[in-house]
Amino acid sequence: DALRQISPEGKTYGLGIRNTTQRMAVVNLPDGTQELLPLDGGDPQLIPGLNAGDRVVGWSSDGDTFYIARPGQVPTVVERYNYKTGKREPYLELMPSSSAGLVDIRPVMITPDGNAYLYSFRRYLSTLYLGEGL
Repeated sequence: DALRQISPEGKTYGLGIRNTTQRMAVVNLPDGTQELLPLDGGDPQLIPGLNAGDRVVGWSSDGDTFYIARPGQVPTVVERYNYKTGKREPYLELMPSSSAGLVDIRPVMITPDGNAYLYSFRRYLSTLYLGEGL
C-alpha cells in the first residue's frame, strides 16, 4: 500500500488511538481537544462531551465507547464514555499500593474488552538529614 494523507493540510496531531473496525482514530490536538479522524477520508470531528484534561486511553470493542482518564490525577479514575449517547460511567480506579511520594499516574492504556490495562506512575522519594554542631 502507498502512503496517503488522511488529515487536512497544516493540521497538527499528537498520538492517536485507532479503531480498526470503524477505521477511525482519536487524535490529540495541540490545544488539548481531541478529534475523531476517519482513516478512509472525510472531515475530522471534535468529540463532544469530553472535559478539559480528559484523554482517551482506549476504545472499547463496541466501537461507540471510549475509556477516558485524566492523566496526572491521583487516584486516576477510568470512565467509559459513549460518544454517541453522551453517557459517562466510572469503570475502574487506578492507584499504586503505596502513595508515598506519588506525583502522578500516566500513561494509562486499556484493552478493547476492558479486561486488561497498564499504567505507570512517578514518585519522588527523599531523605531529610539534620546535622548538628557542624
